[in-house]
Amino acid sequence: MYQTRQDLEKLLANGAVENTELEFKDSRSLVRDDGKITELCINVSALANSAGGQIIYGINEQEDEGARGRR
Repeated sequence: MYQTRQDLEKLLANGAVENTELEFKDSRSLVRDDGKITELCINVSALANSAGGQIIYGINEQEDEGARGRR
């Protein structure tokens, strides 16, 4: 589990990638509008109905892993 900023920095430095138990989301996903709220609920429900896991907000989701950063 990632609880501190250092944990997250180490995770990113080690080249972590999204998988069934780890999801990265841009902080703009937390904007309070109907579309974003629906997306948040879908993401949380998907993890809850599978193996569980963590959604980490504030790290942009990038296809190019080298371009990942805080947002």
